[in-house]
Amino acid sequence: MRQILLSFFALVITIPALAQNWVTDESMEETVMQEDDQLKVLYFTASWCGPCRYMKPIMQDINDDDTVDTTVYFMDTDSNIADDILKVNSIPAYFFIKNGRVLGRTGSAVKREDMLI
Repeated sequence: MRQILLSFFALVITIPALAQNWVTDESMEETVMQEDDQLKVLYFTASWCGPCRYMKPIMQDINDDDTVDTTVYFMDTDSNIADDILKVNSIPAYFFIKNGRVLGRTGSAVKREDMLI
């Protein structure tokens, strides 16, 4: 019983470390589209997408990096329609947004260094 409790508490402690900024169609307006002078990356992904799985830890690392003034927001294309509205034809896809305006977009799997250029 003690082992089960210890395992449970270890899992609970690590969950916040794995937390990501997941957004939905409904939460985009108050998160990604905020006019706060911060560059945001809206990262379109899906659980079945191999390149997306490759990019997920890279995007989380960029989000967690205090030297990069950017917030990465993750959006599941299977659960939302924003990708259809924004005409996302392939994933992974990245939209660079500041003050509610799309500054640019790109896609595919890339190295961390290339994402930060």
